[in-house]
Amino acid sequence: MLESNAPEVINALSQLFDYYLYTVYSLFSTEIHEYFESLVISKRLQVGVKRIRENLINMNSDHVETGADGKTRIPAPQISPRIDLADPKTVFALPERIAAMESLAFLASQMELIQPTLERALPPQRRVFLQQFYTQSVSLVPDIRYPVYWCVAYRSINYDTALSMMAEVQWDIKDLASQHSEYVDHLLKELEGFHQVIRRTAKTTAIPKEALDGLWTLAVLLTNRTFVEGFSGVKKCSNEGRALMQLDYQQFIVSAEKLSSLRPIPDRDFIDSYVKAFYLPEEALEKWIKDHKQYTLKHIVGLINQSPSLTKKTRQRLLQFVEDPEGLRNKNKS
Repeated sequence: MLESNAPEVINALSQLFDYYLYTVYSLFSTEIHEYFESLVISKRLQVGVKRIRENLINMNSDHVETGADGKTRIPAPQISPRIDLADPKTVFALPERIAAMESLAFLASQMELIQPTLERALPPQRRVFLQQFYTQSVSLVPDIRYPVYWCVAYRSINYDTALSMMAEVQWDIKDLASQHSEYVDHLLKELEGFHQVIRRTAKTTAIPKEALDGLWTLAVLLTNRTFVEGFSGVKKCSNEGRALMQLDYQQFIVSAEKLSSLRPIPDRDFIDSYVKAFYLPEEALEKWIKDHKQYTLKHIVGLINQSPSLTKKTRQRLLQFVEDPEGLRNKNKS
């Protein structure tokens, strides 16, 4: 590569990388429920994908076209009809997801290696573009792993049955429990099945550690949200029932660590903080609710309705706040 044509070559290289990044993301990051988007799709990834789509992708035609802005846009990628992302027999196209994601990760690592060479080939006034490319595109690659593997963790494990079983648990017990609840055994059985599926896949498809950790992290994140979803639906619960919740989750953690490659199990605070919030006094609970935006409205409403520390008046005020915070603020100002 000559210095005279370096800007054009590097610009083409950056467009090729962006198109491949967009291809992997757009083809394999489907079916992510709105509730989970903020969990698995980072803000910077959303911004980056939007930028690539607007600058490089022709969404209205299957031809390469040059727009009025002078930018050449390429047709959106299409997945092969031979790949069925919804087929459980292929673990929802896990081998193809691994090939796509980990080849992109390898490409990004090679781009990191040649960055100094590319910088030396460019005149100083053009190096800002290169720095932006690495910041806005190459650095996004790790963020794509969760969306790509999301469907596998979401559809391989039966979370709904656990929720139904949690609804049948008697949480207003009078004595401390020494045995965890049956729904925990169901979740662990599902995770064992997930573990076996991954092992079978690994016999024919190499699964890098980054991919394995990503799959298990997603499974744990989804299971943790199943715990909180179930806890938030409890109608009556004693302090001993709260202790049972903690016992159940601790049993899950111990067994999940043995099954997975994760040490320690991630996202534990999502459960621990929620269960401990039931014990908070009135003022501390109100502050906790305002500080913890990662929980859904259903989670917070369940917490408020079950909290033993709240008076009826405070309970009504907090329910009004979480359901319409702007309305309550305006009412207080008037």
